[in-house]
Amino acid sequence: METRERIYDAAMKLFAEKNFESVTIEMITESADVGKGTFFNYFENKEAVIRFQFEERLRMITLASAKILAGVEIENYPQSAKYFPKTGGVFWRRMVALVRFIAEHSEKNQRLTRTILALSLTNPAVRETSIASKKQASGVIVQLIQEGLNRGELRPDFTPEEMAHILYGAHISTLLQWAQTESETTLSEAIDHTFAVLWRALRNPNYVEEEPQERSTEVSNWVAPDACIASDPTIDCEISPP
Repeated sequence: METRERIYDAAMKLFAEKNFESVTIEMITESADVGKGTFFNYFENKEAVIRFQFEERLRMITLASAKILAGVEIENYPQSAKYFPKTGGVFWRRMVALVRFIAEHSEKNQRLTRTILALSLTNPAVRETSIASKKQASGVIVQLIQEGLNRGELRPDFTPEEMAHILYGAHISTLLQWAQTESETTLSEAIDHTFAVLWRALRNPNYVEEEPQERSTEVSNWVAPDACIASDPTIDCEISPP
């Protein structure tokens, strides 16, 4: 594992277990088994680790979306059956599967999600990165929505940009409500509920919904995009397993 990845993983684990303010650089470097000076070779401060999390998530979204638009079936994700909802058109289900996949790899801890959302509002550096990430992610979402429109799944009286704004806002609202509660509802269940409601609102009334096909839950030795990207952002990691 690369040094930057070790530091990042150690920091995020501590942020998920403790309050952000109580986590020190020394705690991070001790957990990552590196010297304090090594931390500053990769990150300016703790906030920079959170900013890096936004950048990693955006890379993951961009990579996965490009593969989907290129015709690579997202069904090929390992354990893919758990990512696919039962509601929606073919392309809509792929988009929701992507959202669930990203959430599982970067937003599944409630304390960490609360920390990141709070810093996105209160910390100027993190807020700036969050805004930039939202802008770029919205551009990716617009491309996916346009494909859904081209396939006749989505209602044509909204622009792709309007739909992207709705979807992004709904996802942030879902994260916020899920992170605030102590219920046993999983984030995937919360996402499913939100996007099922959105599908009813945004689907083209003339679209005939197809029955979702059964998908394999077999786990392969494929490397997930986030792990690949974290180790080397220049590598064009494959979405589908070999």
